[in-house]
Amino acid sequence: MEKVNPPVLEIPEGDLVVFDVDSTLSTVESFDEAALLLGGKTLQQMFHSITELTTSGDLGYHAALEARVQAFVDRKLTLSKVKMISRSMSRDQYISKSVLEHREFFRRNAALKRILIVTGTFYELIADLLRTLHIPRELVIANQFRWRKNRVIGYQRRLLASHDEPKV
Repeated sequence: MEKVNPPVLEIPEGDLVVFDVDSTLSTVESFDEAALLLGGKTLQQMFHSITELTTSGDLGYHAALEARVQAFVDRKLTLSKVKMISRSMSRDQYISKSVLEHREFFRRNAALKRILIVTGTFYELIADLLRTLHIPRELVIANQFRWRKNRVIGYQRRLLASHDEPKV
């Protein structure tokens, strides 16, 4: 049976569609995947536990963000490792099937500035995924790392994404 490409929907002018990244555009949680690539199963399980505590309301967003960033700092996360993680996250196997089937939707509507990405993860970890979908940086609300000599030393605390409950 021949595969039929879905029609490309265009978001009406004046409207905006907002997407999260983790488990929406991507099939995985970017923090968990970064933890696996950086520190193996032990770090991944720690990050997964933080995600579960945050999702259940037992740990605040800010405390979870601080804990994850500190783990990155402690493990001396470098720019080259962040780029490796970002490249990994952009592979088709990590992009949701429905998103892959509608790449043209993202390209067209991002060009018209009718898509907004709001995520609690770090832009640097998902940059390649977003480029794959033709979503420019200006349409993304995400955390950003602070760097010194190509090492993560913290995160930009003044960005909207770093505040408590950035998605609310």
